[in-house]
Amino acid sequence: MVEEAALRGLKTAFRALIDAVGGFDPASLVLKFPVSKLSEAASLHRMDRAPRIDHVAVLEALVGEPLVTAQLARLSGHALLPQQAAPAAPAPLLARVLREAGELGGVTAETLADG
Repeated sequence: MVEEAALRGLKTAFRALIDAVGGFDPASLVLKFPVSKLSEAASLHRMDRAPRIDHVAVLEALVGEPLVTAQLARLSGHALLPQQAAPAAPAPLLARVLREAGELGGVTAETLADG
């Protein structure tokens, strides 16, 4: 069961997403969904109502920021990273490290041979 504080955080994130779209009226037009239902989904006084995940996906794509998705990630102990900030593929990095380690071993062996 999700704690009420977590649900409040999700509703707050959904309200921020609605605000980022320009409010309930523009969001309603985009989603083709009643303002009253969106309002209930964002209301801290209607804990029995939740935002629809497809609505979250559409609005986050429109805004370009994963406000609700980021909150969900935080609740599970994770953080989102933009794709362009994701670490590089490990294979080229591993190859570079191994190459440099090999060179270091070779230089060390030559130095020991020279006395």
